[in-house]
Amino acid sequence: MKHGCIIYLVGDEPLRDAAMERLIRENGLETTECRVCGSKPLPSIYQAYRELQQRQVTDIACISVRYDDSAGAYVFLEKAMSLDGFADLSILCSPEEMAC
Repeated sequence: MKHGCIIYLVGDEPLRDAAMERLIRENGLETTECRVCGSKPLPSIYQAYRELQQRQVTDIACISVRYDDSAGAYVFLEKAMSLDGFADLSILCSPEEMAC
């Protein structure tokens, strides 16, 4: 089973590559298929989920992070959550709704 992780960036700040690489390395996520997304939560998370599915990743978790200026690093906002419900999301939403 291939493991994957969607890292959702909270807020409208730009991605800080070095800080994200450090977050991935320090938390052992380099052994998983990672996708980083942000801005519009549901469509971007769903798109990342679909990309991981196409790469045949079956165990996918989602974590939310924000950049903490005082720490100079990304910090977790909540624990990882399962995305099993996304498998049926396309039944509930049209492609146009997902693009909003």
